Amino acid sequence: MSEKDAKKQNNPDSFAAKVKRLRLSRGLTIRGMAKELGVSHSTITRWEQGKMHISHQALQLMADFLEVPPAYFFDTVSVDALLKESQIIRRLTQRISDLEATNHANERQT
Repeated sequence: MSEKDAKKQNNPDSFAAKVKRLRLSRGLTIRGMAKELGVSHSTITRWEQGKMHISHQALQLMADFLEVPPAYFFDTVSVDALLKESQIIRRLTQRISDLEATNHANERQT
């Protein structure tokens, strides 16, 4: 690995580091993510090593799959902050669904 590639991979704000950290935080293997995105496992590996640029189409697919905005990969937003925010949104969405179901059940009883 070249010194330039190592810097990309070790910089926590780099595209390569964000892809890998987000994949791991979702409990995905390289092969599993590759299958979901319709790319080879070596493509994922090269993205995570900073050895290959991603197409706009693949970036959008990956962002949608990992439930982050495409800009996330290029902003200096903390991965941990984004993951925490994502978890909070999921919990709030579930709570809203639960409350709506309870409300509908209560309406049927009256």
